[in-house]
Amino acid sequence: MMKRAWMMSALLVAQIAAASQYNFEISPVVGIGIPEGNILLENETIIGGEIQINNLFSFPIKPELSAYYATDTDYSYEPPAPTPPLFLSPADMSASTNIWRLGMGAVYDYTEEGRFRPFAKIGAGYENMSNPLYGNKNGAYGDIGAGAKIPFSEQVALKLEAIYMLKPNGGRYDSNLLALAGISFAFGAHEAAAATAAAGYRTYDSDGDGVIDDNDQCPNTPRGAEVDAFGCVPDSDRDGVGDSHDDCPETPIGFKVDKVGCAASFDFSVEFATDSAVVTSTHMDEIDAFVDYMKVNPYRAKIVGRTDDRGTNAYNETLSKKRAEAVLQILVSKGISAERLTAVAKGETDPIATNATAEGRAQNRSVRAELIR
Repeated sequence: MMKRAWMMSALLVAQIAAASQYNFEISPVVGIGIPEGNILLENETIIGGEIQINNLFSFPIKPELSAYYATDTDYSYEPPAPTPPLFLSPADMSASTNIWRLGMGAVYDYTEEGRFRPFAKIGAGYENMSNPLYGNKNGAYGDIGAGAKIPFSEQVALKLEAIYMLKPNGGRYDSNLLALAGISFAFGAHEAAAATAAAGYRTYDSDGDGVIDDNDQCPNTPRGAEVDAFGCVPDSDRDGVGDSHDDCPETPIGFKVDKVGCAASFDFSVEFATDSAVVTSTHMDEIDAFVDYMKVNPYRAKIVGRTDDRGTNAYNETLSKKRAEAVLQILVSKGISAERLTAVAKGETDPIATNATAEGRAQNRSVRAELIR
C-alpha cells in the first residue's frame, strides 16, 4: 500500500512539474534584417516584440505572437543604363519604406543544456510596406527559426534567435533573415508548477509523458503512451514489450521475444554422450526451467534431436529421434501435456555448430526446444 501511494504521489508531482512555471513570456527584441538581393532593400534595423503563451495545451507546443518593425529602410535601385537618363531624378533612384511584420507561430522548448535552453519555431505572418516600390508587394510569409534562452533568473533570460522568412511575390519568392536579441520576461505564475519548482524539481518533460526529465528513466517514450511514475511503459517481465501489448507477460528475463512479447526461442539444450540417448542428471535444471515456463505460457513445442556427423545418415536420424523422445517423456512426466509436444529428428542434416571441432560436435549431440504459438 505504501509503495503504491508513493508511486501515485510521484506521478502526480511529475504531472504538475511538466507544466511551465510561468504562463506568459514577453520578449522585446532588436536586431538586423538581411533582405534578399532582388528586392532592392538595404539591411534593416529591426525592433519588435514576441509574446509566448505557455500551458495552453497539454502537449509541449507553445503559441507565439510576434511583431517586427523596420523603419526608413532604404532601397538601392540603380537604373540599367550606364548613365541615368536626364529625365530620371535622384528621387527616382532612391527611396525608403517602413515595414511591419505581424506573425503567429508555434515554439518548442528543448530540455535545458547547461546554461542554454534551445528552442525551435515555425509560423506565418503578414508583411506591410509603406512604400512597396520596384515590384515589391505586401503579402503573407512563412517563417522558421531557432535560438536559445540564457537565464539570468527564474523570470528573466537573454533571448537570441535567427528567423528565416519566405514571401511569395508574384512570380518570385522573396526572403529575409532576421538576427534578433532581446530580454525575455516570464510572468503569470503557474501555481502548481511554481510550487514544484520551489521544492527543487526541474520542470522539463521532453517526451511529454507527464514525468519530468530529472525523474524520467525512459526519456523517449512515444507520445500518448501510458507510463509509470518513472516515465516508462509498464513492462513486468522486462522484455521490451509493454504490459498492455504483451501476450506473454511472464517471459523469463533475458529471453528474445517477438512483437507481442512472447519468446521467439527458449535457451534450452540437453547434450548427450557419443552414440547415446540417455539424459543425465546434469541437464535436469534446464529441463525443470523449461517445464516451469511451459506451465505458465501458451506454447506448444517441437523437441528437436540432433547428432554430430559421425556415422551414417540413417543411423543418426534414428539416434536423434530417440534423443528427442527421451526428453519429451521427461517433460510429460513432469506435467506437460503430450499434446503440446512433438518429437522431431534432424540427425546430422541441420547442425547448430561446426563438426570440425570436439566442442562443435558436442553441441550438435543435443536436443533443443522450438516454441510454437
